[in-house]
Formats: sequence, C-alpha cells, structure tokens
Amino acid sequence: MSKMTSIFRACLLSSALAAVLIAAAVKSVDATTGPHTFSWRGKNVDISIIQNNIPSPISDLYYKSLLGNLDDFADELRQNGKLGKGKVRFDIYNCTWDVKTGVKMYKYNDVYYCLLNGVEQIITQDYLTKIIAYFASDKWESFTYDETKIEDPAVAIKMFNRKLDSIKGLRVYASQKVLDAGNGIAVYFEKEKLICKGANKGYGVINHWIPFSAGSKTFVTVGDAISVIEKGAVVNRYELTENDFGDGDDLMPPPSKDVHSEWVNFNYYGSCILSYSIKKNKFYNTSEMEAEKENSAERERVKEEANDHKVNYGTLADSRDGKKYKTVKIGDNIWMAENMNHKSAMGESWCNDDAESNCAKYGRLYDWLAAQTVCPAGWRLSSRADWDYLGKAAGGYAAGLNKRGEMATDVNDLTGNFGWFGVGTKLRAKSGWKNSDKSVVNTDDYGFSALPGGNRYYRGGGFHYYNEGNAGTWWATDNDNVGAYFQFIDADKDRVRGDKPGNLSSGFSVRCVQGSKK
Repeated sequence: MSKMTSIFRACLLSSALAAVLIAAAVKSVDATTGPHTFSWRGKNVDISIIQNNIPSPISDLYYKSLLGNLDDFADELRQNGKLGKGKVRFDIYNCTWDVKTGVKMYKYNDVYYCLLNGVEQIITQDYLTKIIAYFASDKWESFTYDETKIEDPAVAIKMFNRKLDSIKGLRVYASQKVLDAGNGIAVYFEKEKLICKGANKGYGVINHWIPFSAGSKTFVTVGDAISVIEKGAVVNRYELTENDFGDGDDLMPPPSKDVHSEWVNFNYYGSCILSYSIKKNKFYNTSEMEAEKENSAERERVKEEANDHKVNYGTLADSRDGKKYKTVKIGDNIWMAENMNHKSAMGESWCNDDAESNCAKYGRLYDWLAAQTVCPAGWRLSSRADWDYLGKAAGGYAAGLNKRGEMATDVNDLTGNFGWFGVGTKLRAKSGWKNSDKSVVNTDDYGFSALPGGNRYYRGGGFHYYNEGNAGTWWATDNDNVGAYFQFIDADKDRVRGDKPGNLSSGFSVRCVQGSKK
C-alpha cells in the first residue's frame, strides 16, 4: 500500500520503528518555524526527538516503553558503580533541517550528553543501550570533532561506531506490559515492537490506533486491518485501503478515535474516515455511512424541545468574589452563559494578551489544573458529553455526517476530529466575532453567547496568545493517556469541534454547567 506506507515512513527515526513513529504530541505545528522538539523524561535517561512532523499516541507509547527499559539499565549500572550519578540525555535529530553533525558525546555537570543524527544512523534500542554501556565503560571518552574537517555526518558516525564495537554482551530486555486495553487484552513492548495480546492469543504489532475498548468490544489495529474482539473472538474485521485515507501531510493531526455510547468514529488527518455501530456490529466507510440513524429519534426529541425554548436568563452570584454571571437552560442542562472570570487558587490563569480588559470581556484562560477547580459550588466543568448534548439540542449533526445522516461528500467540511455541524451561528454571541465572511450572521438562538476569547498555546519554543476575536476554546473534563479534551468554535465555520491540545499548561476558557452528566 504505497500511499499509506509513505505517510508513516516520512522523517522516521529509524527503519526499526517504521510502524510507530509518526512523531510526538502537538497540534497545528507551524512548518515555517523549523523542527520541533518532543521529549520523554525518565529517572535516569532523557530522550528528545527533533523533527518536523506531528506525533501519534503510538509513538508516544513506544518512547515511554523504550525509556522504561533504558532507565532500568542505567539504574542497574549505577547501582553497580559503573555509571556516574548524572542523567544520560539523548538528543536525536530525525530530520535534515540544517543539521550537519553526525554525533557528539560529552559529559558536563555530571550529565552525559549524546547528540545523534537519526537520518544518517539507524537508531534502535540496542544502539542506545550500547551507548549507555559505553558511558559506563573504562574506555569512555568524549567524542567531538571539527565540522570544518569532517563535513559528512556519516563519516563521523562511522568513527564513533568503531568505538562502540568494543562494547560486548548487550542487555536483553524482557517483555513488559505497557498498556491495558480492557477485556483481557493488553499491549506489550517486546523486541522494540508494540505487540497486542489476549489471554491465549497474540494479535500482532499495532498500527494506526492504540487498542481500546468500548463496552465488551475491544478494537485492535494490526497492519491495515481493524479487528473487533469480543470474549476472545474476532467478531468483525475491516481492511483499510488507500480510499479510506484522504490527502494530508506530516503536519496534520495523527490518527484518533471518538467513542460514543453506540458508535465509534475513526479519524485520520482530522477527518472521520470510518464509523462502527456497536449495536449492529457493522462498519460504515465514507461511501456508505448511515450516520447515527439509531439516535435520530432522540436527537429530534431534544431538537424539538430546544426549538420550543424562550431564552430566559438566570443569574449566578459567585460567593467567592461577588461576580455575577448569566445562566441559561438548554435542553436538560443549565449552562453559564458567560465564561468564568475567577482566579482559581489552584493552577494558573491568564487574560489574553495579558490585558485585564480581555478578562472583563472574555473571562480568563485557565490551565488544565485550574479548570478542574474553578467552577462555583454546585457547578461543574462541562464534559465532552455535555457539549455533544448541546450540539444535539441546537439541531446539529455529528462530525463527518450530513443532515440526512449520511457521510458528507465534501472533505473540506471534515476538518474536526469530532463535533457538531450546523450549530456555530446558533451558539455564537451576536457580536464580538471577527467573521471574514461578512454574510455570516450569528443569531445566538439559545442564549449560549459563545465569545472568541482565544487561547494560550505552546508553539515555536514557548507559550503565546492566539485567536482573540477569531475563536473560542473551552476545556472539557475528559482526558486519556495522551491529553485532555477541549471544544472549539471558530468565526467562519458553522460547527463545534473537539480536539486534544497535547499540553495541559495550555490556556483555554471554562464554561460551567448544572445537570446530570450526559
């Protein structure tokens, strides 16, 4: 499958990792700023990968597993008095952007440093293990060179590898369980591969999506096939083809999934490419998907209930600081109709552009920790399910689906990992948005009054403020082993979209809600 192979092998750290290294964990990377650094830190060993493309959950799990093995090895050497007290730090350039260095190795302030050119040298677990062993050997010496004399990185690597040839008897790592996927199925790290196993069966090396469970069913992707496993048996299997994958590049979001009570959506390059009905045990691809017909009656009920509404605002007085907020009932939930503007005692919060006037206008931007605790007593941070319910109440349709419940044919509409279309104008405040399309009229039909407070995001080596006037971004309660979720409304698209930031220190708005969790 040439197209899919090229997607997953672009700018890889090594051929041995081809199944797992799409790269680390940041959304919306600006390609013009050059390479980006993604780091994994252990007790004894740190690994930083410098590359251009965006990481996947599989690559993140791989590096965490690899780091666990190297950490244990370094700890064993240290306990035997063969390695100094400092950490071992690997900086691996996995792209050709202005990098001529082949390898550099030195010790400074008790820290062992090793810079490697991953384009010129295949980097494996055994290779990194050998380098740690070399640091611990009596033959260890720093390795640097004058780049004006040795211009070819490959030559420098060959010189360095001759020094490593003296290291014998490499550590053999045992299989380790690194993730429990549920229902008796887990992922193990064996011989530099992430392998999925059941109680009495091995399924193979995982690809595209990390195994996960929805109720009694577990979804495992090995090679280019998604298997649905229930009670140890494969009850359905879907073979992915080139037609399931749209065009994209390394800077698009990595594969993700969206699990609902009756559906599972598989997303690629930010678009839903495949849905699975848990009840029917059936896959629907982009040419045949019957979008949530089983939920249509409930969706229509909620829509009719909301259409009968009259926007009657209530008032919430925050006893902590005396601030008052408008509230509004939408469906069965009562929402704050304004963003929180209380400085939480836990975590951090900011005004966009560090301007107090923006806090007064849009509320504060909170990091993940502050968002968990900032809601007043009796209120809670809204969840993804609350936002899904809000999308239904506003008459929206699920991401990737048209209003007839079929898969939309225009891929330009499918840019969100998950969300609700047809609701942006109904939920945005009537004024305050910088719509580039002047024909767009925001109606705020339900009194939700979403405002474009922007966000605070890590990019280009630091945190910066973005999107004031153009987009609103709100934390949700949900998180997983990759990051926490947020909801996003932008000025010119008629949708509410969900995503994950990859950094819990990001700054997003908060909407609090009352009502049972949906």
